[in-house]
Amino acid sequence: MILHYLKVAVRNLMKYKVHSLISALCLAVGIVCYTLVAYWINAYNSMINIHDEEVVTFRLEDEDGRWSLFTPVDVERIENLHIDGLSDITVKFPSRQAEIDVIDKDQKEKPFIVNYTVVNGNTFSFYGLGLLYGNRIPEKKDQVVISRSFAEKAFGQDNPIGAVIHLTESVYDFDKGIRDYKVVNVAEDN
Repeated sequence: MILHYLKVAVRNLMKYKVHSLISALCLAVGIVCYTLVAYWINAYNSMINIHDEEVVTFRLEDEDGRWSLFTPVDVERIENLHIDGLSDITVKFPSRQAEIDVIDKDQKEKPFIVNYTVVNGNTFSFYGLGLLYGNRIPEKKDQVVISRSFAEKAFGQDNPIGAVIHLTESVYDFDKGIRDYKVVNVAEDN
């Protein structure tokens, strides 16, 4: 039976050549249009997420898929522009690794290699990261929030607020030589 259908199809292709060519071209154009529209919708949906009527998030990437398009100086400049409809900017840079020394309240130093992320104050509320010691977030460039798991490793059951974290080497050019960071809060692990 299948052989019969194939014979009929080949006969129709030979008998109605122009009609068959037009049908094949239309099918090819339709597949290309569908593919392009699906690709555009997928790219658009991955960049903009509308959570509700008031919150719109954008994820900005460069051609290589990296997210770090802006430096902290650029973010500060955007925040100071006071753009209508833009109330908060949440920034989360890619994770980095650094060697640090933790200086506790007894002035004891403990070396660690840590992964860290540069964020701004809006990041904690936007991602729903609970803070363990009130709502205090870094207000100065030399203040940090550490994760709960790191606080337990470095300080045990002691309260880490007020402890100093010393970078053994400067990691970013924009840190302006800051090496000592004061712990102001502890965030839930996420």
